[in-house]
Amino acid sequence: RSMYLWGEALRTLERYDEALIPLLRASEAEPENIHIAIALGWCFKRTDRIDRAIDALEQAVEHDPTEALLHYNLACYWCLARNKTSALEYLAEALELDPEFALAWVGVADVMGSLIWMGVMNWDEDMDKRQQAAETALSLNDQLGEAYTSLASVYRFRNERDKEQEAYLKAIELSPSYAQAYQWYASSLGGWDQREKRLQLTYKAAQLDPLSLSVQLDLAQALGRVDRDDEARQVIQATLDREPDFARGHEYLGQMESSNGNLALSIEHFKNAMELDPGNGPMMGAAAMQYLALGDFEAVAEIRADMISHLGEENPQVVLLDHELFHAHANWPLAIERMNQLPPNATNWHSTPW
Repeated sequence: RSMYLWGEALRTLERYDEALIPLLRASEAEPENIHIAIALGWCFKRTDRIDRAIDALEQAVEHDPTEALLHYNLACYWCLARNKTSALEYLAEALELDPEFALAWVGVADVMGSLIWMGVMNWDEDMDKRQQAAETALSLNDQLGEAYTSLASVYRFRNERDKEQEAYLKAIELSPSYAQAYQWYASSLGGWDQREKRLQLTYKAAQLDPLSLSVQLDLAQALGRVDRDDEARQVIQATLDREPDFARGHEYLGQMESSNGNLALSIEHFKNAMELDPGNGPMMGAAAMQYLALGDFEAVAEIRADMISHLGEENPQVVLLDHELFHAHANWPLAIERMNQLPPNATNWHSTPW
């Protein structure tokens, strides 16, 4: 017991590496203690060892498969490991054990948003389910800033801007330490005159959650929007030095090289990104656009076929690519016809840590 208390004291002081030593000893003595397992997972997460965090929680689940909180924490860590399918499975198990677990409903809404963004889930039907999950969380706890953040994101996809802004401000009021509220609110500010506000909100998110890969990516993008490209590159390169398998980091470097006219180098970055995250619709679509700019229609066709195999021919990313292909061939009627097949606001993607 003393080892656990010692570890918790060090964790509270944010001395995570030091906390691991007594917490590991406490876990050996009491492998069934979920509080020790959760503290251990947290310290592994904060020291950038997400695989060890997952191992610690999975061992705890073996000892007590009926504790919803363990399943919820595992879902969070699987999200950080960029395995959204496993995250959704653990969230479903958490809710089966505790249907009134409001944060788990928030998790479902956020993971579904990520899967919709990637093109894995259906735009219309699953967006309705996502909104229902966020509203269920609020019906259980109307003081939950995380739930308002999820709902704001739904409003963004539906282009209900007034409701979106109101929900983000409510989220920040209720949960001022919730990084994702600042991050997603910042990403919704697309106006040229809102660039500085977007940067300041993203800085706040980065201060609150410095280990979030998606926050660092958004920070790089926000810096780029105010013409601080060297700083943006430094942020994303530091992130990739820490996590070389961060596909969207490679994608962003590809976008930077593309904007600088270095299409060949841009394509190399996009290749790395697609190898690391196969089946990511927006990423494949962006890569196809680089090949299209080079006039390499054979490579575009290969990526399009891969997109269809993963996502289906009517996925918004495939439709957008087809529109650009018809446009490149000056087939205006088919370009317009294909664009009209998009669901409302289908180009309104944004980043999410889930």
